[in-house]
Amino acid sequence: MSAQGFIVLALIVIMVVALAKEVMRPGLILFSVLFFMMIFGAVKGDEVLAGFSNKGMITVAILFVVSEGITQSGALNKLATTFLPRRRGNTRSLFFRLMFPISFISAFLNNTPIVIIFAPIVKKWAENLNLSAQKFLIPLSYATILGGVCTLIGTSTNLVVHGLMLDNGFAGFSMFELGFVGVPLAFTGYLYMSYIGVHLLPGEKNFIRKPLSDQKDYYYELI
Repeated sequence: MSAQGFIVLALIVIMVVALAKEVMRPGLILFSVLFFMMIFGAVKGDEVLAGFSNKGMITVAILFVVSEGITQSGALNKLATTFLPRRRGNTRSLFFRLMFPISFISAFLNNTPIVIIFAPIVKKWAENLNLSAQKFLIPLSYATILGGVCTLIGTSTNLVVHGLMLDNGFAGFSMFELGFVGVPLAFTGYLYMSYIGVHLLPGEKNFIRKPLSDQKDYYYELI
């Protein structure tokens, strides 16, 4: 291996350690490593610019703008009130009624804003039904991941790979082509979380009922 190869390996190791230690923001770390690779000749300047002009990367950037617009509009908050059950039921059915709609939304929007928006909503919803919120936050995150693999725009990784395929002369993916694999995987994930994951997730099994809202508070001073 040449000296340049050792330099690239060293930069990759430093990058992984920096990401694990959270030394800086991930984007800044990756950009710094790219800059040093360009200095040492591992990548050329035109290759760097070609990466930023990749169609997949541009689409990801546009989707972030769209997701932010939907987030600011409050549409997802109103949507959550329509599909979240208003009555406490079997935990398995609650998992499915939570995960399926979120997966559908995640198939067309970025995962991160969906989790950020729905996490406090799901937590408050669980508390109102006297359920442990810990049981539903991980299924929320997994639902976005399962939904993201069902369409081309479901996650940024799909778009990047699609762009690389186009750059190398391949046909690329159609909008719903990944769904032939993603949809069965998503339903398998629902079943796993409903029948196996429910026993592995944290949270109390016997939930304590909250006091009624019309009860008064009493204060005592003890010496």
